[in-house]
Amino acid sequence: MLVGFGAIGPIGFVLAQFAFIQYVNNLATLVIQSLFYPLALQYLFDSVLSRAGHDEVVVRGRLFRSIPVSSMTLVKRWLLDAPNNFVFYPLTALNLLLSVIIAPLPIIGPLLSVMVNAPNRGKSAHNRYFQLKGIDNRQINAFYYSRRYQYMGFGFVSGILASFPFISLFFSFTTTTGAALWAAQIENQFILQRTGVDIQISDNQKREAFIMGPPWL
Repeated sequence: MLVGFGAIGPIGFVLAQFAFIQYVNNLATLVIQSLFYPLALQYLFDSVLSRAGHDEVVVRGRLFRSIPVSSMTLVKRWLLDAPNNFVFYPLTALNLLLSVIIAPLPIIGPLLSVMVNAPNRGKSAHNRYFQLKGIDNRQINAFYYSRRYQYMGFGFVSGILASFPFISLFFSFTTTTGAALWAAQIENQFILQRTGVDIQISDNQKREAFIMGPPWL
């Protein structure tokens, strides 16, 4: 704070105060979401998706996760996912490092941090959806890539809402609700494709339907 005051006067002191509040808010959000929110947000996502007419996705996903998986199957999944994980985790660490470096920059720092983390934030908003669908990391990455700009946009808006001090925790529920409604919209598109109602089907949509559910043909 004193450095900011000495650099650009009173404005620097105000900006330093704001940056400090942002750090405290981000830390509090991380702790609360990690300890108290996961189960509540999971139930909220499932409830919204069910009310949107896709209760079968929720029921099938819960049954799938309740079935015990053998150790050999887990090893096979890990081996199949390993190439993707070796790329994904370093990129995630790099994004985190960039966020820590650029966040203290006055005014533009928080905005740049939101932009850097937008893809991962948007993708993580559908973690519960991917769990319910029972797909692996390779399928998740393929589906994400086919809709990467949508996920980036969703993550950017979610990040902006999460940057408001003190009230950002409440926006976690609106983000989860929006993600569930988006998942319901995706499921509606898959239903149209599988029933042949949607005549104009691109190769990208065929790949999505194959990844996320039964073959559309």
